[in-house]
Amino acid sequence: MTARYMTVRDDLLRKIEDGTYAVGELIPSEIELVEEYAVSRSTVRKALCMLEAEGRLDRRRRRGTVVKAVETQEEVAQAEGYTRGDPWSIEDNIATQLRLSTTVPIVAKRTHATAEIAENLDIEPGEEVYRLVRLRYLNGEPNLFVENYIPVAMYPNLLDGVDFSRVRLHDRLRELGRPVKEQRNRVNVCAADESMATLLDVPEGDPLLVFHITSVDMGGTVVEYAISTYRSANTFEFTVVHSVVLSNEELLG
Repeated sequence: MTARYMTVRDDLLRKIEDGTYAVGELIPSEIELVEEYAVSRSTVRKALCMLEAEGRLDRRRRRGTVVKAVETQEEVAQAEGYTRGDPWSIEDNIATQLRLSTTVPIVAKRTHATAEIAENLDIEPGEEVYRLVRLRYLNGEPNLFVENYIPVAMYPNLLDGVDFSRVRLHDRLRELGRPVKEQRNRVNVCAADESMATLLDVPEGDPLLVFHITSVDMGGTVVEYAISTYRSANTFEFTVVHSVVLSNEELLG
């Protein structure tokens, strides 16, 4: 005899596959499903948990349960690592590999550096900086919230005629003749506050992965400071490879 939650799971999966519930669409609430299938709420939850584990549903605290697109093997493989793209940009490497298909600019303006921003940019507090704020989406879901600070004196025309929903920041810096050579990264995990929970569509208190990134140019001058906050820190795995410079004596053994 088939367990009741399996019957509910199988029927919901059939409706997902035949388009009754389309990708990105909310399915009925738990209470509505209880009434529809004449089962207990725990039975419905078991069925939904199975479909979520199978990657067919995404249960969101604020929106309800949404039908997910089926990932291809290529997409899964790309999401498990990042080996291409700009070798100095963690943000853009991950963005490329995870197919962050949409970037929404929120703020692009001039402002004055706070003490914290000035310290990270190695400038004086109060100096004029650009503040760029963007929200990036993966398959229609908010995935990355990033703030960038760049000294105005180094890139006086940074914002002129640029659509940062289409143009990568580091490509723009390169275009202006002062490309980024390398980045220094500091990583920590923090709990989502009310504001970040709303932006990234996660429960308040969820773990978030935060990169504090300092970029330097060919001459070693700091040209950018970024704070990149990624949704659901526990879904990311990073592999870091360190190169060691050996002396001639060490190389010769």
